[in-house]
Amino acid sequence: MLEIHVEDVGKIKDACIELAGVTVVAGLNGTGKSTIAKSVFAAVNARKDMFAKIWADKRVDIEEEVLQWIEQNNDIDNSPFYDAHEEIAAYILAIYEREKWDSEDVSENVKKIIEKYCRDNNLLDEGIEEPVENIVKILKRSMEEYVNFFVEQYYQRVFKNQINPIGTSMKSSVSYKKIEDEKNIESAVSIENNKLSIIGKPLILQQENAIYIETHSVLDFCEEMSRRARRTNLANRVTLPTKELLDSLTEEKELTFIQQQKVEENDKIVKDIVSQVTHGHLIKNQNGNMEFLDWDVNEKIEFSNMSAGLKIFTVLQQLIENYSLKKGDVLIVDEPEVNLHPNWQVVLAEILVRVYKELGIYILVNSHSPYFIRAIEVKAAEYDCALQGRYYYMEPAENAYVSTDVSNNTDIIYDALYQPLTFL
Repeated sequence: MLEIHVEDVGKIKDACIELAGVTVVAGLNGTGKSTIAKSVFAAVNARKDMFAKIWADKRVDIEEEVLQWIEQNNDIDNSPFYDAHEEIAAYILAIYEREKWDSEDVSENVKKIIEKYCRDNNLLDEGIEEPVENIVKILKRSMEEYVNFFVEQYYQRVFKNQINPIGTSMKSSVSYKKIEDEKNIESAVSIENNKLSIIGKPLILQQENAIYIETHSVLDFCEEMSRRARRTNLANRVTLPTKELLDSLTEEKELTFIQQQKVEENDKIVKDIVSQVTHGHLIKNQNGNMEFLDWDVNEKIEFSNMSAGLKIFTVLQQLIENYSLKKGDVLIVDEPEVNLHPNWQVVLAEILVRVYKELGIYILVNSHSPYFIRAIEVKAAEYDCALQGRYYYMEPAENAYVSTDVSNNTDIIYDALYQPLTFL
Protein backbone atom coordinates (compact mmCIF):
# COMPACT_ATOMS: atom_id res chain seq x y z
CA MET A 1 0.00 0.00 0.00
CA LEU A 2 1.19 3.49 -0.88
CA GLU A 3 0.19 6.72 0.81
CA ILE A 4 0.93 10.14 -0.67
CA HIS A 5 0.30 13.20 1.50
CA VAL A 6 0.13 16.58 -0.27
CA GLU A 7 0.07 19.91 1.57
CA ASP A 8 -0.18 23.38 0.04
CA VAL A 9 0.73 22.34 -3.49
CA GLY A 10 -1.02 24.34 -6.19
CA LYS A 11 -4.72 24.41 -5.33
CA ILE A 12 -4.38 21.63 -2.75
CA LYS A 13 -4.53 22.64 0.91
CA ASP A 14 -4.38 19.08 2.20
CA ALA A 15 -4.81 15.68 0.57
CA CYS A 16 -3.85 12.29 1.94
CA ILE A 17 -4.34 9.70 -0.79
CA GLU A 18 -4.05 5.98 -0.11
CA LEU A 19 -3.31 3.67 -3.03
CA ALA A 20 -4.40 0.21 -2.01
CA GLY A 21 -6.28 -0.94 -5.10
CA VAL A 22 -8.33 1.23 -7.42
CA THR A 23 -8.36 4.77 -6.03
CA VAL A 24 -10.76 7.42 -7.34
CA VAL A 25 -10.33 11.16 -6.79
CA ALA A 26 -13.61 12.88 -7.71
CA GLY A 27 -14.58 16.50 -7.93
CA LEU A 28 -15.63 19.36 -10.13
CA ASN A 29 -13.30 20.99 -12.66
CA GLY A 30 -10.52 23.08 -11.13
CA THR A 31 -10.54 21.42 -7.71
CA GLY A 32 -6.96 20.11 -7.81
CA LYS A 33 -7.48 16.55 -9.03
CA SER A 34 -4.65 16.83 -11.57
CA THR A 35 -2.40 18.39 -8.92
CA ILE A 36 -2.87 15.26 -6.83
CA ALA A 37 -2.07 13.11 -9.87
CA LYS A 38 1.13 15.08 -10.53
CA SER A 39 2.12 14.87 -6.86
CA VAL A 40 1.70 11.08 -6.83
CA PHE A 41 3.61 10.79 -10.09
CA ALA A 42 6.51 12.93 -8.84
CA ALA A 43 6.62 11.27 -5.40
CA VAL A 44 6.90 7.81 -6.95
CA ASN A 45 9.21 8.60 -9.88
CA ALA A 46 11.52 11.37 -8.62
CA ARG A 47 14.26 8.84 -7.76
CA LYS A 48 14.05 7.05 -11.09
CA ASP A 49 17.46 5.92 -12.45
CA MET A 50 19.18 7.83 -9.66
CA PHE A 51 22.54 6.06 -9.81
CA ALA A 52 22.70 6.35 -13.60
CA LYS A 53 21.87 10.07 -13.39
CA ILE A 54 24.56 10.68 -10.78
CA TRP A 55 27.19 8.78 -12.76
CA ALA A 56 26.30 10.66 -15.97
CA ASP A 57 26.36 14.01 -14.17
CA LYS A 58 29.79 13.31 -12.69
CA ARG A 59 31.10 12.21 -16.05
CA VAL A 60 29.91 15.37 -17.83
CA ASP A 61 31.40 17.61 -15.13
CA ILE A 62 34.74 15.77 -15.21
CA GLU A 63 34.81 15.84 -19.01
CA GLU A 64 34.34 19.60 -19.01
CA GLU A 65 37.15 20.10 -16.50
CA VAL A 66 39.56 17.92 -18.49
CA LEU A 67 38.56 19.38 -21.86
CA GLN A 68 39.10 22.96 -20.70
CA TRP A 69 42.51 22.07 -19.29
CA ILE A 70 43.62 20.14 -22.41
CA GLU A 71 42.56 22.99 -24.70
CA GLN A 72 44.59 25.46 -22.67
CA ASN A 73 47.74 23.34 -22.80
CA ASN A 74 47.65 21.55 -26.15
CA ASP A 75 47.02 22.22 -29.81
CA ILE A 76 44.29 19.64 -30.31
CA ASP A 77 42.90 20.93 -33.61
CA ASN A 78 45.16 18.56 -35.52
CA SER A 79 45.33 15.93 -32.83
CA PRO A 80 43.74 12.46 -32.99
CA PHE A 81 42.98 12.83 -29.28
CA TYR A 82 40.02 15.19 -29.59
CA ASP A 83 38.00 12.81 -27.40
CA ALA A 84 40.70 12.51 -24.72
CA HIS A 85 38.49 14.25 -22.14
CA GLU A 86 35.81 11.57 -22.59
CA GLU A 87 38.30 8.73 -22.21
CA ILE A 88 39.94 10.24 -19.15
CA ALA A 89 36.62 10.98 -17.42
CA ALA A 90 35.29 7.48 -18.06
CA TYR A 91 38.51 5.91 -16.80
CA ILE A 92 38.66 8.02 -13.65
CA LEU A 93 35.06 7.16 -12.77
CA ALA A 94 35.50 3.45 -13.51
CA ILE A 95 38.62 3.13 -11.35
CA TYR A 96 37.17 5.30 -8.59
CA GLU A 97 34.02 3.17 -8.38
CA ARG A 98 35.91 -0.12 -8.60
CA GLU A 99 38.72 0.57 -6.17
CA LYS A 100 36.80 2.72 -3.65
CA TRP A 101 39.73 5.06 -3.01
CA ASP A 102 40.31 6.38 0.49
CA SER A 103 39.51 10.07 0.78
CA GLU A 104 43.12 11.11 1.21
CA ASP A 105 44.20 9.14 -1.91
CA VAL A 106 41.68 10.60 -4.38
CA SER A 107 43.75 13.60 -5.45
CA GLU A 108 46.95 11.65 -6.00
CA ASN A 109 45.18 8.86 -7.92
CA VAL A 110 43.36 11.30 -10.22
CA LYS A 111 46.62 13.08 -10.93
CA LYS A 112 48.38 9.79 -11.78
CA ILE A 113 45.63 8.77 -14.21
CA ILE A 114 45.77 12.08 -16.10
CA GLU A 115 49.56 12.17 -16.17
CA LYS A 116 49.80 8.61 -17.49
CA TYR A 117 47.24 9.33 -20.22
CA CYS A 118 49.19 12.41 -21.27
CA ARG A 119 52.48 10.48 -21.39
CA ASP A 120 50.94 7.66 -23.43
CA ASN A 121 49.36 10.07 -25.92
CA ASN A 122 52.02 12.80 -26.18
CA LEU A 123 49.90 15.44 -24.47
CA LEU A 124 51.29 18.13 -22.20
CA ASP A 125 50.38 17.88 -18.51
CA GLU A 126 51.32 21.35 -17.29
CA GLY A 127 49.12 23.10 -14.73
CA ILE A 128 47.40 19.87 -13.76
CA GLU A 129 46.78 20.89 -10.16
CA GLU A 130 43.63 22.99 -10.79
CA PRO A 131 41.69 20.42 -12.86
CA VAL A 132 42.68 17.69 -10.39
CA GLU A 133 41.38 19.78 -7.50
CA ASN A 134 38.07 20.39 -9.28
CA ILE A 135 37.70 16.72 -10.25
CA VAL A 136 38.28 15.67 -6.62
CA LYS A 137 35.46 18.01 -5.55
CA ILE A 138 33.16 16.34 -8.09
CA LEU A 139 34.07 12.83 -6.92
CA LYS A 140 33.61 13.75 -3.25
CA ARG A 141 30.26 15.47 -3.74
CA SER A 142 27.83 13.77 -1.37
CA MET A 143 25.07 11.42 -2.42
CA GLU A 144 22.58 13.62 -0.55
CA GLU A 145 23.52 16.66 -2.67
CA TYR A 146 23.01 14.74 -5.88
CA VAL A 147 19.71 13.19 -4.77
CA ASN A 148 18.36 16.57 -3.69
CA PHE A 149 19.41 18.08 -7.03
CA PHE A 150 17.78 15.41 -9.19
CA VAL A 151 14.62 15.12 -7.08
CA GLU A 152 14.16 18.89 -7.26
CA GLN A 153 14.78 18.85 -10.99
CA TYR A 154 12.13 16.15 -11.41
CA TYR A 155 9.47 17.94 -9.37
CA GLN A 156 10.12 21.21 -11.20
CA ARG A 157 9.69 19.51 -14.58
CA VAL A 158 6.46 17.83 -13.51
CA PHE A 159 4.97 21.06 -12.17
CA LYS A 160 6.56 23.41 -14.72
CA ASN A 161 8.21 25.35 -11.86
CA GLN A 162 4.86 26.15 -10.23
CA ILE A 163 4.67 23.95 -7.15
CA ASN A 164 3.86 26.49 -4.44
CA PRO A 165 0.42 28.14 -4.37
CA ILE A 166 0.68 31.10 -6.75
CA GLY A 167 0.90 34.49 -5.06
CA THR A 168 1.69 33.11 -1.59
CA SER A 169 4.76 32.39 0.51
CA MET A 170 3.42 29.05 1.72
CA LYS A 171 5.74 26.10 2.09
CA SER A 172 4.60 23.02 0.17
CA SER A 173 5.27 19.40 1.04
CA VAL A 174 4.77 16.00 -0.53
CA SER A 175 5.41 12.84 1.47
CA TYR A 176 5.65 9.25 0.28
CA LYS A 177 4.98 6.24 2.47
CA LYS A 178 5.02 2.60 1.47
CA ILE A 179 3.85 -0.12 3.81
CA GLU A 180 5.23 -3.50 2.83
CA ASP A 181 5.64 -6.61 4.95
CA GLU A 182 4.99 -4.58 8.11
CA LYS A 183 7.83 -2.19 7.19
CA ASN A 184 7.43 1.49 6.43
CA ILE A 185 9.48 3.10 3.66
CA GLU A 186 9.14 6.88 3.88
CA SER A 187 10.36 9.93 2.06
CA ALA A 188 9.28 13.57 2.02
CA VAL A 189 10.16 16.82 0.30
CA SER A 190 9.52 20.43 1.21
CA ILE A 191 9.24 23.20 -1.38
CA GLU A 192 9.55 26.91 -0.62
CA ASN A 193 9.78 29.60 -3.30
CA ASN A 194 9.89 26.67 -5.73
CA LYS A 195 13.15 25.49 -4.12
CA LEU A 196 13.06 21.89 -2.91
CA SER A 197 14.72 20.25 0.08
CA ILE A 198 14.48 16.65 1.22
CA ILE A 199 13.13 16.05 4.72
CA GLY A 200 15.02 13.40 6.65
CA LYS A 201 17.24 10.79 5.05
CA PRO A 202 16.67 10.64 1.29
CA LEU A 203 15.53 7.47 -0.41
CA ILE A 204 17.96 6.50 -3.16
CA LEU A 205 16.28 3.58 -4.87
CA GLN A 206 12.96 3.84 -6.66
CA GLN A 207 10.51 1.33 -5.23
CA GLU A 208 8.06 1.21 -8.17
CA ASN A 209 7.26 3.00 -11.41
CA ALA A 210 4.40 5.40 -12.10
CA ILE A 211 2.86 5.90 -15.52
CA TYR A 212 0.58 8.87 -16.03
CA ILE A 213 -1.97 8.95 -18.86
CA GLU A 214 -3.06 12.58 -19.20
CA THR A 215 -6.32 13.75 -20.80
CA HIS A 216 -4.73 14.42 -24.18
CA SER A 217 -3.84 11.38 -26.26
CA VAL A 218 -0.19 10.44 -26.24
CA LEU A 219 -0.69 8.77 -29.63
CA ASP A 220 -1.16 12.18 -31.23
CA PHE A 221 2.33 13.09 -30.01
CA CYS A 222 3.57 9.74 -31.35
CA GLU A 223 2.43 10.83 -34.80
CA GLU A 224 4.19 14.17 -34.45
CA MET A 225 7.39 12.42 -33.37
CA SER A 226 7.48 10.70 -36.76
CA ARG A 227 7.88 14.08 -38.46
CA ARG A 228 11.49 15.03 -37.91
CA ALA A 229 11.00 18.73 -38.47
CA ARG A 230 8.63 18.86 -35.50
CA ARG A 231 10.62 16.83 -32.99
CA THR A 232 12.48 19.71 -31.40
CA ASN A 233 9.32 21.77 -31.08
CA LEU A 234 7.46 18.77 -29.63
CA ALA A 235 10.15 18.15 -27.02
CA ASN A 236 9.60 21.67 -25.73
CA ARG A 237 5.80 21.30 -25.58
CA VAL A 238 5.30 17.83 -24.19
CA THR A 239 4.93 17.35 -20.43
CA LEU A 240 7.30 15.08 -18.50
CA PRO A 241 4.57 12.47 -17.78
CA THR A 242 3.72 12.31 -21.49
CA LYS A 243 7.39 12.15 -22.49
CA GLU A 244 7.93 9.18 -20.19
CA LEU A 245 4.72 7.58 -21.45
CA LEU A 246 5.98 7.99 -25.04
CA ASP A 247 9.22 6.28 -24.03
CA SER A 248 7.29 3.42 -22.41
CA LEU A 249 5.18 2.91 -25.53
CA THR A 250 8.00 3.01 -28.05
CA GLU A 251 11.04 1.49 -26.34
CA GLU A 252 12.08 -2.02 -27.32
CA LYS A 253 12.84 -4.11 -24.25
CA GLU A 254 14.84 -7.30 -24.02
CA LEU A 255 12.81 -9.25 -21.48
CA THR A 256 14.24 -11.83 -19.12
CA PHE A 257 12.77 -15.33 -18.98
CA ILE A 258 10.64 -14.47 -15.93
CA GLN A 259 9.49 -11.16 -17.42
CA GLN A 260 8.43 -12.91 -20.61
CA GLN A 261 6.44 -15.41 -18.56
CA LYS A 262 4.65 -12.56 -16.81
CA VAL A 263 3.83 -10.93 -20.16
CA GLU A 264 2.29 -14.21 -21.27
CA GLU A 265 0.29 -14.37 -18.04
CA ASN A 266 -1.11 -10.93 -18.87
CA ASP A 267 -2.25 -12.14 -22.28
CA LYS A 268 -5.88 -12.68 -21.26
CA ILE A 269 -6.42 -9.01 -20.42
CA VAL A 270 -4.76 -7.97 -23.69
CA LYS A 271 -6.92 -10.36 -25.72
CA ASP A 272 -10.06 -9.07 -24.03
CA ILE A 273 -9.10 -5.46 -24.84
CA VAL A 274 -8.48 -6.46 -28.44
CA SER A 275 -11.71 -8.44 -28.82
CA GLN A 276 -13.91 -5.82 -27.17
CA VAL A 277 -12.41 -2.58 -28.44
CA THR A 278 -9.18 -2.21 -30.39
CA HIS A 279 -9.21 -5.10 -32.94
CA GLY A 280 -5.55 -4.37 -33.60
CA HIS A 281 -2.32 -3.18 -32.00
CA LEU A 282 0.60 -0.78 -32.27
CA ILE A 283 3.51 -1.71 -34.52
CA LYS A 284 6.75 -0.06 -35.61
CA ASN A 285 7.18 0.60 -39.32
CA GLN A 286 10.43 0.40 -41.27
CA ASN A 287 11.34 3.92 -40.19
CA GLY A 288 10.93 3.00 -36.51
CA ASN A 289 7.74 5.05 -36.14
CA MET A 290 4.65 3.79 -34.33
CA GLU A 291 1.51 2.91 -36.31
CA PHE A 292 -1.79 1.23 -35.52
CA LEU A 293 -2.58 -1.96 -37.44
CA ASP A 294 -6.32 -2.68 -37.66
CA TRP A 295 -6.73 -6.44 -37.91
CA ASP A 296 -10.33 -6.27 -39.16
CA VAL A 297 -9.32 -4.53 -42.38
CA ASN A 298 -5.61 -5.43 -42.29
CA GLU A 299 -4.72 -1.77 -42.77
CA LYS A 300 -2.44 0.67 -40.98
CA ILE A 301 -4.47 3.53 -39.52
CA GLU A 302 -3.07 7.01 -38.93
CA PHE A 303 -3.45 8.02 -35.28
CA SER A 304 -5.27 11.17 -36.39
CA ASN A 305 -7.88 8.94 -38.04
CA MET A 306 -8.45 6.77 -34.96
CA SER A 307 -11.44 7.54 -32.77
CA ALA A 308 -10.49 9.47 -29.63
CA GLY A 309 -12.09 6.82 -27.42
CA LEU A 310 -10.09 4.00 -29.01
CA LYS A 311 -6.73 5.57 -28.17
CA ILE A 312 -6.73 5.06 -24.40
CA PHE A 313 -7.49 1.34 -24.84
CA THR A 314 -4.65 1.07 -27.38
CA VAL A 315 -2.25 2.74 -24.95
CA LEU A 316 -3.24 0.39 -22.11
CA GLN A 317 -2.90 -2.60 -24.39
CA GLN A 318 0.62 -1.59 -25.42
CA LEU A 319 1.76 -0.88 -21.85
CA ILE A 320 0.66 -4.36 -20.77
CA GLU A 321 2.04 -6.08 -23.87
CA ASN A 322 5.53 -4.59 -23.61
CA TYR A 323 5.84 -5.02 -19.81
CA SER A 324 5.91 -1.31 -19.06
CA LEU A 325 3.48 -2.03 -16.22
CA LYS A 326 4.44 -4.63 -13.63
CA LYS A 327 3.26 -5.67 -10.18
CA GLY A 328 3.47 -2.87 -7.65
CA ASP A 329 3.57 -0.08 -10.23
CA VAL A 330 1.16 2.86 -10.23
CA LEU A 331 -1.06 3.68 -13.20
CA ILE A 332 -2.49 7.21 -13.08
CA VAL A 333 -5.33 8.05 -15.48
CA ASP A 334 -6.64 11.60 -15.70
CA GLU A 335 -10.36 11.85 -16.54
CA PRO A 336 -10.47 8.65 -18.64
CA GLU A 337 -14.16 9.17 -19.39
CA VAL A 338 -13.27 11.99 -21.80
CA ASN A 339 -14.29 11.00 -25.35
CA LEU A 340 -15.73 7.66 -24.20
CA HIS A 341 -19.25 6.45 -24.99
CA PRO A 342 -21.01 5.23 -21.80
CA ASN A 343 -20.67 1.61 -22.90
CA TRP A 344 -16.92 2.01 -23.31
CA GLN A 345 -16.72 3.77 -19.95
CA VAL A 346 -18.00 0.56 -18.40
CA VAL A 347 -15.51 -1.50 -20.41
CA LEU A 348 -12.63 0.76 -19.34
CA ALA A 349 -13.74 0.63 -15.71
CA GLU A 350 -13.66 -3.17 -15.83
CA ILE A 351 -10.23 -3.25 -17.48
CA LEU A 352 -8.75 -0.92 -14.85
CA VAL A 353 -10.20 -3.04 -12.05
CA ARG A 354 -8.75 -6.17 -13.67
CA VAL A 355 -5.35 -4.51 -14.13
CA TYR A 356 -5.26 -4.11 -10.35
CA LYS A 357 -6.85 -7.45 -9.49
CA GLU A 358 -4.90 -9.66 -11.91
CA LEU A 359 -1.63 -7.76 -12.36
CA GLY A 360 -1.23 -6.14 -8.93
CA ILE A 361 -0.90 -2.61 -10.35
CA TYR A 362 -2.24 0.27 -8.25
CA ILE A 363 -4.72 2.48 -10.10
CA LEU A 364 -5.34 6.18 -9.46
CA VAL A 365 -8.21 7.70 -11.44
CA ASN A 366 -9.30 11.34 -11.51
CA SER A 367 -12.88 11.81 -12.63
CA HIS A 368 -15.87 14.15 -12.61
CA SER A 369 -18.17 11.58 -14.23
CA PRO A 370 -20.63 9.93 -11.82
CA TYR A 371 -21.35 7.36 -14.52
CA PHE A 372 -17.71 6.25 -14.75
CA ILE A 373 -17.16 6.33 -10.99
CA ARG A 374 -20.23 4.15 -10.49
CA ALA A 375 -18.88 1.72 -13.09
CA ILE A 376 -15.63 1.48 -11.08
CA GLU A 377 -17.61 0.74 -7.92
CA VAL A 378 -19.73 -1.95 -9.55
CA LYS A 379 -16.82 -3.67 -11.30
CA ALA A 380 -14.65 -3.60 -8.16
CA ALA A 381 -17.45 -5.38 -6.33
CA GLU A 382 -17.82 -7.93 -9.15
CA TYR A 383 -14.09 -8.75 -8.92
CA ASP A 384 -14.09 -8.94 -5.11
CA CYS A 385 -11.73 -6.03 -4.60
CA ALA A 386 -14.15 -3.35 -3.45
CA LEU A 387 -12.59 -3.27 0.02
CA GLN A 388 -9.20 -2.28 -1.40
CA GLY A 389 -10.70 0.67 -3.28
CA ARG A 390 -10.59 4.25 -2.00
CA TYR A 391 -12.84 7.17 -2.98
CA TYR A 392 -11.98 10.80 -2.32
CA TYR A 393 -14.00 13.92 -2.95
CA MET A 394 -12.38 17.33 -3.38
CA GLU A 395 -14.00 20.00 -1.19
CA PRO A 396 -13.27 23.75 -0.85
CA ALA A 397 -11.28 25.01 2.16
CA GLU A 398 -9.60 28.39 2.68
CA ASN A 399 -9.47 29.36 -0.98
CA ALA A 400 -8.05 25.94 -1.78
CA TYR A 401 -9.22 22.32 -1.70
CA VAL A 402 -8.91 19.31 0.57
CA SER A 403 -9.53 15.65 -0.12
CA THR A 404 -12.18 13.90 1.95
CA ASP A 405 -12.18 10.12 2.17
CA VAL A 406 -15.75 9.10 1.27
CA SER A 407 -15.06 5.41 0.70
CA ASN A 408 -17.79 4.50 3.19
CA ASN A 409 -20.28 6.97 1.75
CA THR A 410 -19.77 7.48 -1.98
CA ASP A 411 -23.23 9.07 -2.22
CA ILE A 412 -21.43 12.32 -1.37
CA ILE A 413 -19.74 12.10 -4.77
CA TYR A 414 -22.91 11.32 -6.66
CA ASP A 415 -24.97 13.99 -4.91
CA ALA A 416 -22.40 16.61 -5.90
CA LEU A 417 -21.75 15.46 -9.46
CA TYR A 418 -25.42 14.85 -10.31
CA GLN A 419 -26.46 18.22 -8.88
CA PRO A 420 -26.46 20.10 -12.22
CA LEU A 421 -29.10 17.68 -13.53
CA THR A 422 -31.53 18.72 -10.78
CA PHE A 423 -31.85 22.16 -12.40
CA LEU A 424 -32.92 20.80 -15.78
